[in-house]
Amino acid sequence: MVSLKVLNLREDPIGYLAGQTIDDAASTLVVFPTARNIRFFRKTLSGMSGDRTVISPYCLEISRFINQCLDPGGKALVDLRMRPFYLQHGIGRLRREQLAGLFRDSSKKMQEDFFEFAAAGSRILRFLDEIHAEKITADKLTKVSLYTDYEKHINILKDIGDSYRNALEEDGLTDIMFLKMGGAFLLDWLEDFKKVHFLVGGYLTGFELDLIKTIGHKKDVEIIVRYEGEPDKQTKKIFEAFSVDAPSMKSAPFPSAIEIRAFEEAAAQFGFIVHAVEHALRAGIPPDHIVVVLPDENTKRILFSLERKRIFNYAMGLDLKDTVWYSFLKSVEILFAERIGSSQYRSEPVINFLTHPFIRNLPAAGHWIDDFISEIKRENRLILNKSDFCKTEILRDVFSRIKSLVVPEGDACSYGGFLLDIAGFMEELESMLNPEFLQTISRSPEFAESRNAIMTWLYQSATLFHDNELRGAGALICLSYLLRQLSALTYSDVAGGTITVMGMLETRNIAFRAVIIPDMNEEMIPPRNEKEMFLNTAIRERLGIPAARDREGLARHYFMSLIKNAEMVFLSYVERDDRPIR
Repeated sequence: MVSLKVLNLREDPIGYLAGQTIDDAASTLVVFPTARNIRFFRKTLSGMSGDRTVISPYCLEISRFINQCLDPGGKALVDLRMRPFYLQHGIGRLRREQLAGLFRDSSKKMQEDFFEFAAAGSRILRFLDEIHAEKITADKLTKVSLYTDYEKHINILKDIGDSYRNALEEDGLTDIMFLKMGGAFLLDWLEDFKKVHFLVGGYLTGFELDLIKTIGHKKDVEIIVRYEGEPDKQTKKIFEAFSVDAPSMKSAPFPSAIEIRAFEEAAAQFGFIVHAVEHALRAGIPPDHIVVVLPDENTKRILFSLERKRIFNYAMGLDLKDTVWYSFLKSVEILFAERIGSSQYRSEPVINFLTHPFIRNLPAAGHWIDDFISEIKRENRLILNKSDFCKTEILRDVFSRIKSLVVPEGDACSYGGFLLDIAGFMEELESMLNPEFLQTISRSPEFAESRNAIMTWLYQSATLFHDNELRGAGALICLSYLLRQLSALTYSDVAGGTITVMGMLETRNIAFRAVIIPDMNEEMIPPRNEKEMFLNTAIRERLGIPAARDREGLARHYFMSLIKNAEMVFLSYVERDDRPIR
C-alpha cells in the first residue's frame, strides 16, 4: 500500500523521517534524492538518540536504489563515459539522408568526426534519458508531434535511439534508459524491509511512479512531499497516480531579517557575501548553519579566487579545469593546434606555454624566458621555430616528448592508449621539476587532491576505453576531447572552511539558519535546459513532462524552502539592462 505524507515548507522532512524510523530501523528502507540528505538524516538521528545506541535504517540515494531495482536481463550497463562512443557508432549506421533533417550539412561530420559529434551527442543522450524516464513511447511521441516543426526531428531521434540500442546489444551491453522503459524489476532484495519511505526532492518521473506502485503491491510505502498553498502540476501528478486528493497547505511567513543588494558587476557581490557571513556570525549563528547558495555554480570560480582565508567549503567540489595540470595540457593543445606546417609556431601560444609554472620551473629555465619574451615582443615576431624557444636541453626533451604524444596523425586514435601515455608523461614531467618548486606545490591540498583526481580518472578511463578509437581523430583531437571531459569534472575541497557553498539542487530538504544567495538574475533561475531544444513547451505539456514553467516553479520551491526556514536571508543581483532580475 502507498500513502502520502504532506509537509509544509517549515516542517523538517529529515527530522520527520528520523522520528518515524528511530524505533524500527532494522526493517526500514529510506530513499533520499541526494547523498547530502542521507548525511543530514544520520546526523539528525544521532542527535535524537541521546544516550541510546541507535542503528540507522538502510539508506539509499534514489539513483542507486533504481539501479538495484532494475533487471538488466543478463546484460551489463554501459559506463556513462562510453555512451557517446556507442551513440556515434549507432549514428554511423544510419543513412546520411536520415540525419540531414537534424544535423543538416553536418551529417557527414557527425558520423565521421567524434570531436564534432561529442557536444551534439550529449544533448541527444539527455533528451533520450528524459523520454525513457517518463516512459513516453515512440508512438506517443510521434503522435503529439504530428504536423509540427518537430515531427521530422522526432522520427530521426527515434531512429538514433534504436540504432544506439543495437550498437550496445552487440557488445552485450544496455543503457539504463532502456531498462526504465522495459519495466522489468528485481525486487527480491526488498523482502527484508517492512516499510519503504521515499523523500521527494522535486518531482517523480513516470518510471519512478511505476516503480513505487509495483513496490506498493508488496510493501508499505510512504512518499513524503512538501509544498505550500496548492501543489504545482508535477506534484499533483504524484497524488493522481495514487488516487489521493492533494490538500492545501498553509503558507509559511518570510523571515523578518532579509537584506537585498544590487551590484553593477558579478564579482562585486563577493564583498556582500563576506559581509553577510560576518553579520550572521555576529548574530550568534554557528558557521556550519550558514550557507552560500550559487544559482550558477560557475560563480564559485570567482568566489574561490577572491577569498584568502579559506572560510568556505565548496560542497559541489572544485573544477579540474581550474588546476595547474589542466592549464598545462590546455597550453599544449593551443600550441600545436595553431602551429604552421610541421615546425613553426605562433608566438602567442609559445609565450603561453613558456610562462606556465611547469615550464618556468624546469631546471635551468632561469630568467631567459622573460628575456626571450621581451625580445620577441620588441621585435614583433609572430612566427617562431622550435629552436628559437627550446633553449635548454631539458626543455628540448620535454618538448620532443610532448610532440610525440600529440603530433601523430591518422583517421583514428586508440583513446585508452592515449590516456595511458598522458598519465605517464605527467609523472615524467613532475619528476623533472625543480625539487623546491615541487615540494612547495605538493604542500597545497588543492594540488595534491586535483592531481590524484586526474591520475585516477586517466587510469580508470584507459582501462575502460582500452582500444576504442575516436573516429576521424588524431592524437591532438584525443587531447582536445580529454580536456573537454576533464573540464566537466570536479575534485573534493579537502581544505575548505566551515561555511558551506553549494548549488541549488544540493539544498533540497535541508535548512540553514542563515542563507546567502548571489546572482538572483533571471537567466540563472532556473538554468537553461538543453533537453527543451528538441520539444517545445506545447508538446512537452501535451506529453505531461516538465516544461520551462515547471522548472521555474521547481526552482521557486527550492528557494522558498531555503528562505522560509532561515532566520537571516541575504540576496544580491547584478543590476544591468542585459541582466533582468528575478
